[in-house]
Amino acid sequence: MILNDTDILGLTKSNLLEPFSVSQLSGATYDVTLDDVIHEISATSDIVNLNDQSFIDDLYVERDISEGYLIKPNQFILGTLKEKVTLPDDVVACILPRTRFTRLGLIVSGQYCNPSYSGRLQIGILNASPNNISIVKGLSIAQLIFARLESAPSSERLYKN
Repeated sequence: MILNDTDILGLTKSNLLEPFSVSQLSGATYDVTLDDVIHEISATSDIVNLNDQSFIDDLYVERDISEGYLIKPNQFILGTLKEKVTLPDDVVACILPRTRFTRLGLIVSGQYCNPSYSGRLQIGILNASPNNISIVKGLSIAQLIFARLESAPSSERLYKN
């Protein structure tokens, strides 16, 4: 069952989203915002081995976007969300792109959060347009949609375990 605004508000008492602002709440989603840090991915002539996490980690360069940042055409970045998400054992969440940005060619990667996940998400952002696109700290970049499971998963399969 997808949660509506009343359900989401009820879960905020258990720190579902920190910080939380009712102005970012709609009928069944919550707008999440960019924090002041993004990560650019450096180009490499080496082959990227997806099993070599330390090599992958070394490809990222942290950038402060407090004063703004231009995403160039065909550039992919990781954006850190301002909100910390803390899911109960019987709730999942998905990141959805904002339609108005998709129409401009700014593609936000979908992301799934397992029950009991807690943390600040990083989301992929791709400028698929021919234009430079400006982003800033605090930009409502995507939406979270929440769904309640019929029952909680077994405790050994919860994300926190």
